[in-house]
Amino acid sequence: MKTVYSDHALKRMKQRGITELEIQHVLSHPSYVKKSFEGRKEAVGNIQNRTIKVVFFETENYIKVVTLI
Repeated sequence: MKTVYSDHALKRMKQRGITELEIQHVLSHPSYVKKSFEGRKEAVGNIQNRTIKVVFFETENYIKVVTLI
């Protein structure tokens, strides 16, 4: 499924030094996923001793990454 990024998510990626590859890894191999507000989900994963939380929502055609923590 295609992944798209909000402008806010792209800004956070740059600020936090998180790559698209790392986000894809968290989305496909999360430690856990929990429901968030307004139909969003939070996928949490660890990459190189760093915890990354990806806030996203899914449609039939794509996953939209809203922000990263």
